[in-house]
Amino acid sequence: MNGGWTKEQWMFWIFLTIVVTIVCYGYAKFFNRSSTEEGAKKRVAKALGRFGRSRGYQVLENVTLSHAGKTAQVDALLIGTFGVLFVRAIHNGVIIYGEPRSPYWRKRERELNEEFPNPLLEMEGHQEILRGILGKQDIYSVPMESLVVFAETAMTPELFLSNTENAVIFKDLKKYLRQSRFEKDAGVDVAKVAQAIREAQPASSEK
Repeated sequence: MNGGWTKEQWMFWIFLTIVVTIVCYGYAKFFNRSSTEEGAKKRVAKALGRFGRSRGYQVLENVTLSHAGKTAQVDALLIGTFGVLFVRAIHNGVIIYGEPRSPYWRKRERELNEEFPNPLLEMEGHQEILRGILGKQDIYSVPMESLVVFAETAMTPELFLSNTENAVIFKDLKKYLRQSRFEKDAGVDVAKVAQAIREAQPASSEK
């Protein structure tokens, strides 16, 4: 042997290089997409859909709620026999601080260090708007709750949120949804509630 590579060896390394390049590109594209606000919303909505599909639940994305002069934008709603779960997806922030009733929470990530409105308090207002919408359709006594999902992909977020279970990191979302209360039948007509929300949407909004 003269120490040179054979044609088969060259072909193998060229093939391997192409495969590695494709895989790296796929991962980079995935993390870049998922680290955006829209990417986080899509990831969370897809996870909600996987949970709800087999149970006959419905997931509505990018919902605009408007009633009595008040308007709210909701990332996702999970509608089931248990009631309605309001979900907010947050794409950035590795360290999160806050209290359930404090007006602002704080998130930190590399150079990022900023306050943002407490999403749980915001969603309490969103719930009141939805109750008004459903009331116009004579739909009452629908249980509602809220959940914040931190969907940062580059690093696993750390949550320092006192006395609340209504905030999770993305990888714990599946476990959160497995709680027995989301299997409970509270007498909610899933199709009727979902239709009432769809009918209340502005014509230009996504459903």
